[in-house]
Amino acid sequence: MTAALSSRSTKKAPQLALRLGALPDCAIDWCDGVGIVYLGRELRVRLGTAHTVAALEGENLHLPLPPEASARQIQDSAEAWLRQQCVAYVETLFAQNQNRQLVLVTRRSPQVLLSFAARAPWISVDDANTVRCNWRLIAQAPQTIAQHADKALRQLSALCQTNTTVDMFGALPA
Repeated sequence: MTAALSSRSTKKAPQLALRLGALPDCAIDWCDGVGIVYLGRELRVRLGTAHTVAALEGENLHLPLPPEASARQIQDSAEAWLRQQCVAYVETLFAQNQNRQLVLVTRRSPQVLLSFAARAPWISVDDANTVRCNWRLIAQAPQTIAQHADKALRQLSALCQTNTTVDMFGALPA
């Protein structure tokens, strides 16, 4: 029995070592000047108290944090800004394309919610009024985001068309 257990542990040890070894390489050193990806391009995070809210100026994202802010504060602030931008960007795409591609019964754009799952699709349709978007989508190029938004709009359109069928038998008396 112990031989079977030891053979299992030796098989898993290299996999665990690979996973643990990969963690430091992909970790970001959150400090002033760190690079983050936004709409397919790299931005530099700049700390300072000159702004009261996060502001994008050229290739710099100015965060309203003191220079001595902790790495966690910088990460939280930058990711919060990215999440807000993701929702706003996708909502704008839906509003622009709704008249062309989508005829909703409700005549309004779907609500965009964020997904934080690592393996979630970029954009998925929950129902006729809700779309779930992976918050890391904002790192992709605008063309990629537009392709995924168009696909979601087509799914919404098909969903709305199937939901608007008339129930001919519901009106009959029992």
